[in-house]
Amino acid sequence: YQRRVHGITKQFMKIIAVLAFLAWVSFADFCGGNCPGGNCPTCPCGKDLNLVKAADVCKKFSWNQTCCECIINVGSGGNANYVGYEQRNSSSGNTSTGGNSSDSTNTSADSSVYYVGLFQINSLNWKLCTNGDAPCGVDANLNCAIVSYNAGGGWKVWSTAERCGCLQLSITQHVLW
Repeated sequence: YQRRVHGITKQFMKIIAVLAFLAWVSFADFCGGNCPGGNCPTCPCGKDLNLVKAADVCKKFSWNQTCCECIINVGSGGNANYVGYEQRNSSSGNTSTGGNSSDSTNTSADSSVYYVGLFQINSLNWKLCTNGDAPCGVDANLNCAIVSYNAGGGWKVWSTAERCGCLQLSITQHVLW
């Protein structure tokens, strides 16, 4: 009798654990999978995945193709609707990052930041290329990446550049499209 009661208790606890996990998943906003950190207050790029081949995007500009593909694959996994979010606390200087932080130019310690699209464009830079709108589409994100690349001195403005071995490469500004 004691084993059966113990077995029911274990089974009951497993059911409770599964239900708790499902409740957590349903309340966490993963933006349909676009915000893997689960901490995005909104979904600026929607809730539909938009997977593309990095090589197809990278060949539209005359930068190092290997670096471009690595930046995309490491940062967004090739999801043009990828969203990362970083809540910045101005009083303590602490940050909480919910995804890769690329394109780190012009950051400020007193604002929260989104990183969106294939190239993880920082929301503090959206005004430079999209009048402040999230550059979620492939072309909009590519255009912002080109602006950031040219303005920031190449790949160094992406936090993934070192991991991809791209910090020492020079800037090329010739567009192929």
